[in-house]
Amino acid sequence: MKINANSIPNILLFLVIIGISNLVYSKEKPNLGQVLIKNYKVAHTKGDVEAAMDLVHWVGVDENVKKSIRTGFERNFKRIIKEIEFVNISKDDILEYEVRGITYRPNLDVIKRMEVHYTPTDNKFDVKSSSYLIGIYEGKYKITTAAPVVK
Repeated sequence: MKINANSIPNILLFLVIIGISNLVYSKEKPNLGQVLIKNYKVAHTKGDVEAAMDLVHWVGVDENVKKSIRTGFERNFKRIIKEIEFVNISKDDILEYEVRGITYRPNLDVIKRMEVHYTPTDNKFDVKSSSYLIGIYEGKYKITTAAPVVK
C-alpha cells in the first residue's frame, strides 16, 4: 500500500480522533450503587441529615413516614459505619403492610436492599445495622420508602 505524503495529516488526525474517542467512551459510567454508597457515607460522616434525606424518593410519602426516616437518620448518624453492602431482595421480605387500615408499599420498584453495618459497641442491645430498600428513579439509585397505596 502506497501512502501519499499529502494524506499523512489526515491519517494522523483520524488516529487522534479514534484515540480520543476510545478514551472518552471506554471510561465506565459510575456504578449506581457506588454513587449511592458514597453519597450516604458523606452525609453520615458530616451528620448531614438533609443530604441523606435527598437520597430518598419522597413521592406519595406522608409526613409521619418522613419524620420516621429523619429520626432514623439522626439516630444512626451517631454510629460508626463499618461496611455498606447491597443484597438481593428475598422472597420473604415484607414489602407491603397495613397500619390503622392504611396499606403501605414502596414508592419505587425495589431492586436491592442496602445494608449499613455499624462498628460494634460494648452495648449488646445497640443497633448493629440499618437496612434500606433501593429503587431506581431518573437513572439513579434512590432509597425507597413506604407510601400509602391509592385505591
